[in-house]
Amino acid sequence: MKLKKIPLADFQARLQDCLDFFQNTTIVIENKNQRIFIVEGTISDKRLSRVYEVRIEYRGLVRRSPNIYINNLQTEVALSDIPHLYKRTPKQIQLCLTYPSYVEYRKEDLFSRNFFLWTIEWLVFFELFEVTKIWYGNGIHPGKKKL
Repeated sequence: MKLKKIPLADFQARLQDCLDFFQNTTIVIENKNQRIFIVEGTISDKRLSRVYEVRIEYRGLVRRSPNIYINNLQTEVALSDIPHLYKRTPKQIQLCLTYPSYVEYRKEDLFSRNFFLWTIEWLVFFELFEVTKIWYGNGIHPGKKKL
């Protein structure tokens, strides 16, 4: 489904939001006409025990929310055991941060007001999961019962 093209200023604001929120950022792809960007960087927070490599993919003509990935996750936990993921490969996991049927954010919000904070929250729950094997985050994952 093709969405109405967001204004260029909004696109630029979302890209800059990524560059400002994450550390060591690199723009991998930027296509202003198609409203696409891919940014890679790192994320760390005082609540986290380590630095994570993050990838943000935004395709503004297809969906309003970004896809957020953690690259090269270092963990002893089998990827198949980690909950709240959309995709898993040895090099990259895609985080499940929202339930698509719910409206959990406003399209005019910058990603740092929701998605990026939810990413930190997901990583905190992941670090607890590594130790306890219990997922403390709530929510619903598509196709599964409420956690």
